[in-house]
Amino acid sequence: MTRWANEDWRKALREVIYWYLNANHSSRGIDAGIILAQAAIERLSYEFVVKDRRLLTVNGFKDLWASDKFRLLFSSLGIPLDIPAETPELQNLATKGQMNWLDATHAITEIRNSLVHPEHKRRGKFGRVYYEVWNLSLWYLEMSILAICDYSGTYGNRLKQRWVGEVEDVPWKK
Repeated sequence: MTRWANEDWRKALREVIYWYLNANHSSRGIDAGIILAQAAIERLSYEFVVKDRRLLTVNGFKDLWASDKFRLLFSSLGIPLDIPAETPELQNLATKGQMNWLDATHAITEIRNSLVHPEHKRRGKFGRVYYEVWNLSLWYLEMSILAICDYSGTYGNRLKQRWVGEVEDVPWKK
């Protein structure tokens, strides 16, 4: 874990893990979980894209939509961008032409925006999709943390119904 040895990364990872632990508590509300998970992803994205890899300047990063920040992070880490089959309600919205989402990053940030912006045209209209977006946002956060820490083993995929101990390779494993 060479990044943990770096003071900036250690600070960022502590913040991100704190937000992750709070986002992962369903008792705090899945709406709050969606918001916290995506705040943590954006924090990781900044640390990785701007400070670590220097792919963008601070101003270039600020000018991006949240979905683009996420897309840049996930694609750089080898994390898939497609809306997964394990989120059928979200996929249904995307495939039935109701939404013009490019990928999962676009979908989860659009749904987060519907929660935090009072004037959003679809505020409160996503119903059962909120649970899937909460779970998917946490999955993206978990995958990002593991990839940033150079983990390339197996994990329990939170998106799949599975038996205890049932694991699979991380998506970026070659």
